[in-house]
Amino acid sequence: MSILVDRLQRLGQIERTGFGFGASAQQKKVPTILVGVIRVDDDTVSEDSADFLVLDSCPDNTQISSLNNQQSIWGMFVGSDHRITADQADKIGADFLIVTDEYASASIILENDLANGFLIDRELNENRAKAIDAIGFDFLILDGKSVEMPLTIGSVLDIQEQLTRYSAHALLRLDQIPDAESLEIFRDLGISGILLNDSELKDGDLKSLRSTIADIQPKKNNGNIGASLPNSEQLADTYDEFEEDSAHQQH
Repeated sequence: MSILVDRLQRLGQIERTGFGFGASAQQKKVPTILVGVIRVDDDTVSEDSADFLVLDSCPDNTQISSLNNQQSIWGMFVGSDHRITADQADKIGADFLIVTDEYASASIILENDLANGFLIDRELNENRAKAIDAIGFDFLILDGKSVEMPLTIGSVLDIQEQLTRYSAHALLRLDQIPDAESLEIFRDLGISGILLNDSELKDGDLKSLRSTIADIQPKKNNGNIGASLPNSEQLADTYDEFEEDSAHQQH
């Protein structure tokens, strides 16, 4: 299984490692929201800078060695401007591919070793959105570049409008770093991760962001069902039962 997909499925949970003989058990919490960075330059990005990396172009051998030696979770865009096959990506150590447009090879759908994601265009019509959801991509990246920070009600509604169309894990691509309150709202909406461009980040931004996310607890499921008014069918059924009981008592 893709490491990224595994992390998405265990957001907010505790990872335990080191169960072998003579090894001390270690615990590590999976963040409630993952942070991904789109790398558009050739600089080496340390493994502590993001939960996963998205490369804007195919890496050279030096970069591949650096990424794999750091055990980074990384993948690439694939589409009309990003030509690489799933088999090629798998051989160099990629964990996932993100489809940027409909010109990418359909063979990606059949790939079992790599996760597949899809970059969503907000202008998609309803039928196309249903088709994307039906294919069953492992995750989707929603367009949040127009989202205002701090969040407004309108921005929240825009995000929710996109979320209601899809059932896969949803990541949000942003142009701005969200604050703590915005991150909590993302968590409550069901956003699994955010994606930022490295060109928009300053030194210390990612460390601060991940520290903020580390303090955010998973969303609590409220098991208490609140009182609600009965609907007309429930009232009719209750009335019928009452009539039957009354008739039985009279006999």
